[in-house]
Amino acid sequence: MPDRWTNNEDEIERLKVEEQETGGTFIGEDMFDEDDALVLKGVSNPTYNAITHISLLIASFTIGFSFVGPALTWMIWKDEYPDVVEHAKEAANFSISMILQTMLFALLLVVGISLTVMSTSMIVSTIGGVFTAAAAIYGIILMLTSLIAPIVAAVKASKSQHFRYPLTKRFIK
Repeated sequence: MPDRWTNNEDEIERLKVEEQETGGTFIGEDMFDEDDALVLKGVSNPTYNAITHISLLIASFTIGFSFVGPALTWMIWKDEYPDVVEHAKEAANFSISMILQTMLFALLLVVGISLTVMSTSMIVSTIGGVFTAAAAIYGIILMLTSLIAPIVAAVKASKSQHFRYPLTKRFIK
């Protein structure tokens, strides 16, 4: 068995007591038969909370839909860890908000470029340039926020702190 797992009775009892004192996670009689009791050492509730936030980045880079990560962590750990639900809701709200704001960014960019390129009037072309510049700035803010905020949230979650994402509408309450 790997180093992290044990089925030594004394070790199991010691880790149960340690779990109660520190808030760690015990996987034992609740999930397995008495003979097969296992303990996963070193994994605690804040770890799952941090995984919820990091899953935003992983899901967005791998499958393109960042809300899938928080949804999966919520479905997996909702019964065992109620505070994971709160972190997953916050992360999912951030993801949905970023998707909608990215659509707004794309619309602003298309309008700005269209007005700039297709206009014969200097005033309309200038307005198009302003739309394009505003969309570019907005896009940079969205990009930085979507990269930095989940990392900050994961760090805070690993310290058992809650993080409120910026630029986020709370769709899921």
